[in-house]
Amino acid sequence: MQTMGSRQLAPKGMRRNGCGGLYGGDLGILYRPGIASLICSEIKSMDLTAIHQRMVRNVFLNIEILLNDGVQSLSEYDVQAFAFLYFARVLLNTPFRCERERVRRVDCVVYEGNHPRIFYEMKTYFKPHERMTKALFDKDIKKMAEILAGHDSASAYFLIAGSREAFASERLDEFDFISKHLRENDRAWYSYEYEKDRQVRLRPSQKQHRGQSVLITWEIKV
Repeated sequence: MQTMGSRQLAPKGMRRNGCGGLYGGDLGILYRPGIASLICSEIKSMDLTAIHQRMVRNVFLNIEILLNDGVQSLSEYDVQAFAFLYFARVLLNTPFRCERERVRRVDCVVYEGNHPRIFYEMKTYFKPHERMTKALFDKDIKKMAEILAGHDSASAYFLIAGSREAFASERLDEFDFISKHLRENDRAWYSYEYEKDRQVRLRPSQKQHRGQSVLITWEIKV
């Protein structure tokens, strides 16, 4: 049975997971087989880059829905929850899973079995009193650098989200790495000093900024 030309209902009393598998419970919806196959093949090949890209888009759209409904007091916990729920859905019944605030309370961690594969640390700026500070950025990046030193096969991303006002040019004077990411599409690695004589490498990753909010990410390597 087809609905809306592109989605297929699961049999009564069953639901579909992100890779097209069935599991018991309420009636659920399965996207076109091509979409489900794409998600499943990416997971099986352990290529989580496309999953990261869609997670960023999904979180951004959820933020936009709330802002359009007049919800202004979004928190870091809300954004963390959007990311976690997306991963929980698409990684269901695969060797991968997502956990929140594990491994030194990192915001989200994607595991393959018991092995961390991706770490996410997040900062949000939706409330009027919230201001970006280099000290807080450096603290999070330092934590990720220390974690990556003990997990050399893992990846890490730093995510910043906020209202458009939070990313106004006059607020980014001391954050050239943010304004450059918003202006340009350069994906080259560069060095970032988070402490005197201590550096990581950052690479601009996904960004979404055509709405009432901005969401941008960087990949981190030590």
